[in-house]
Amino acid sequence: MLSKIAIRGLTACILLLTLAATNALAHHSIAPHFDASKKLNISGTVKEYEARNPHSYLHVNAVDENGRTREYICESHGVTQLSRIGITPRRLKAGIKIRVTGSLSRHSPYMCFFETLELEDGRTLNVNGPGGSQPTPQQAKLPARKDIFGTWLLAPIPNRSTSGQQPMIQSDFMSILQGSDSSSRSIWQIRSSSSNRSRARRRSICLPI
Repeated sequence: MLSKIAIRGLTACILLLTLAATNALAHHSIAPHFDASKKLNISGTVKEYEARNPHSYLHVNAVDENGRTREYICESHGVTQLSRIGITPRRLKAGIKIRVTGSLSRHSPYMCFFETLELEDGRTLNVNGPGGSQPTPQQAKLPARKDIFGTWLLAPIPNRSTSGQQPMIQSDFMSILQGSDSSSRSIWQIRSSSSNRSRARRRSICLPI
């Protein structure tokens, strides 16, 4: 039988782990601060773009519904992720005209979590990737799987939400897409090895893009 001290210590550890997990989920979810069901659409001029991690901030001067020029502050992902899809300080220089679409803040009508940027040259940039991560017909038919073993990837679904739980899919299912398109890319997979179960090795899988 466990002693009372051991039981109390175990209970305290479980409580601390639960609190840590809750804080982590709260930090990485935008739901507590932004309402994905309410969209903010503004057209204005870039005042400043703060490209940094873990979150970037876009300041835009735009006219509100009352005809007054306001500064809107729109948050989004970190500079590392945004730079990969072309959202960079060079592209978002102060003074350029821009149209911003995002989830409205729960705290202010002049704040949002930006999701789509329309630039002067007609280019549209989506924080979830080209087309808002639209799937191919093959990807849309990928089956579900209940066990947790294997390497997990974000499921390719249309218009992926930037908040809340994210659907995942095992990389093994991606193999059914092999040979379906001439375009392919490589992903990294952690696989067990008889000599070292934690060693990572590269594995190429063809994915339509």
